[in-house]
Amino acid sequence: MRLRCTHLPLLVIDTGGVAIPGNPITDEHHQEIGFTTASDGSTMISGKLSVMSDEKQNHHPTDAPDMESNIMIRVRGNSSRYFNKKSYRVKLVEDAEGLVNRDLPLLGMSKESDWALHGPFLDKTLIRNYMWMNISAEIMGYAPEVRFCEVILNGEYQGVYLLIETIKEGDYRVNLSDYEEGNDQTSYIVRMDALEDGNAINNYTQYTYEMEFSTMEDDPEHVVSSTGIQVLYPQEEYQSPGV
Repeated sequence: MRLRCTHLPLLVIDTGGVAIPGNPITDEHHQEIGFTTASDGSTMISGKLSVMSDEKQNHHPTDAPDMESNIMIRVRGNSSRYFNKKSYRVKLVEDAEGLVNRDLPLLGMSKESDWALHGPFLDKTLIRNYMWMNISAEIMGYAPEVRFCEVILNGEYQGVYLLIETIKEGDYRVNLSDYEEGNDQTSYIVRMDALEDGNAINNYTQYTYEMEFSTMEDDPEHVVSSTGIQVLYPQEEYQSPGV
């Protein structure tokens, strides 16, 4: 299917035909044993993002973009990685090396470098996450902003997506008080998800909630999901025993 015209913002992603890493790898027993990576073992690859978002006109794949950026991208999610319609983690960067982040105000949202592209798959109405993010923002002090858009990846139309702010500490995201070295009280952000770099919190929930930690390195014969609770803020170097 090819997209000819849309009234929604249009995001065009080009990875030069390179497969985006992060798809599940399963063994002969259909057990998940890991995720695909780039040819050099990296979890993200570089690409180009073109954004057509002028609210006063319809958008076409051949239009001149309103905004362009280099990006780093990977598949995101847990069980949703198995869906035909993938979701992606997108980081805006200055160049293809991906070493320097680039903050831009995508689709009218506050400028940042870190974004999620959510592909509604099970929700055939396409509005569930959009609706609840907006209701949450009215009830709570903060909820991620969201915008509908349509996505083309390497020339192929992918469908309607939600561009979503990721949850992180920052003036335009979760605006927490700054960490003060030596202070045993601080604001914090925690995440329960598949473990990435960093240490998991060892607390009572590992006994009351089924959380497995076996990985390929621990036991190649018995690999299970590695879900845990991690502290994202303050950064690990500031996580003293007191904090």
